[in-house]
Amino acid sequence: MFSWKPVPEQGHTVLTLCSWDRRQLLSKIAGSISLVPLNILSADIYTRGDNVALDVFRVNDLRGRAVTNEREMALVESTLRRALESEALDLSALLEQARKKGRSLPVADLEFPSHVSIDNQADPYFTLIEIQTPDRIGLLHDLLQCFSRNEIDIALARISTESGAAIDTFYVTDHRLHSKLTGTQRLNALHNELHGAAFRT
Repeated sequence: MFSWKPVPEQGHTVLTLCSWDRRQLLSKIAGSISLVPLNILSADIYTRGDNVALDVFRVNDLRGRAVTNEREMALVESTLRRALESEALDLSALLEQARKKGRSLPVADLEFPSHVSIDNQADPYFTLIEIQTPDRIGLLHDLLQCFSRNEIDIALARISTESGAAIDTFYVTDHRLHSKLTGTQRLNALHNELHGAAFRT
């Protein structure tokens, strides 16, 4: 289910999606949005215990305006449906082509510290992962792909973009064990993989 609610006075459109959770759902949503291309300003991502995913994205176009173009809305929806129906549709490859064509996002006006942190002490049930980095086309998709490759479930995520800086927070668990991520080697490898995805150009 898709719901688009333009808020032109605030310069964004609220895109709400409700669906059964499934493999790579979030990364495919993010990739479908980025391919138009649209900016993901923020997102609140929830996965309920009954396997229903409720995702609320705030998006705008590359000129900083609310999304009202029906063609762009339809393109997001059709791309996502194709991505969910066919593993043959490689959103990562399409996003790479878009980056090579020079589709870019505004760069942050001010310097800000960039980092990736993984914390097992902040929450009793989830591993907390925080990422701060310059925003770019396909960033969220690339980060979510890392989680998918490492069999990590996202219970809750808060995505925020301000002045060209992406500040993303994820509460995650191990897909098989349904518990926090453990093991120094695994955590170090995940940190390095997320760092590579976050800071690629």
